Amino acid sequence: MATRPETGSLALRVAFGTGLLLYGLAFVAGMTWAVVEQGRPPALGDSPLTLADRAYARGDLERAAREYRMVARIDASNYDTPKRLAEMLSRTGDPSGEIDQFHRATELWPKNPATHRRLGWAYLHNRRPAEAERAFNEALALAPDDGGSLHGLGEALLDRGRPEAAIRVLSAAASSWPDNAEIHNSLGIANGVVGRHAQAVLHLETARRLDPRFEDNLERARRAATQAP
Repeated sequence: MATRPETGSLALRVAFGTGLLLYGLAFVAGMTWAVVEQGRPPALGDSPLTLADRAYARGDLERAAREYRMVARIDASNYDTPKRLAEMLSRTGDPSGEIDQFHRATELWPKNPATHRRLGWAYLHNRRPAEAERAFNEALALAPDDGGSLHGLGEALLDRGRPEAAIRVLSAAASSWPDNAEIHNSLGIANGVVGRHAQAVLHLETARRLDPRFEDNLERARRAATQAP
């Protein structure tokens, strides 16, 4: 049986009223959340990105990560968002979330070497050197002279027990980034592992000159050099 016009009109008014009620409840819930979280109603310009940046500036990293997640859901095409979210997740102790965000960046921008390099460092910081090696190689396929990717690949090779390969890659990294203390420190360690103690000392002297925190490594290398047959 066909619905009478007045019955259809009533149903439409009920649906419309229900929609307005739900919208109003959502608005009230949002305002309540903002007052609880921020201590004030939201301003017109308070986008999730603005709130994330404010939270980061005041050191509230967990709140910043929550807001960056919101931005990532809203604007999937923004390159900077997954990078910043990954950094927040790293600082808040969420390594799997950090890696997931950099993975997302490589899927969105597969031809950008920086995305693969950042994914490699995320793997390396989370003690997954095999996956880090693969990510750094993907970055270097796009930018063969990238010092950061060469450095990361050398660190991954050293972590995987391949010091000779690490020395070759780290030497290339030092050529393109000669003032990086960490590269010279890793070269010193790798040369020490294979018994080239004189080279180890030279690199660690450079690392210590550039950054005093490598003093202890230099002293250990000097002792190893004097004790070597």
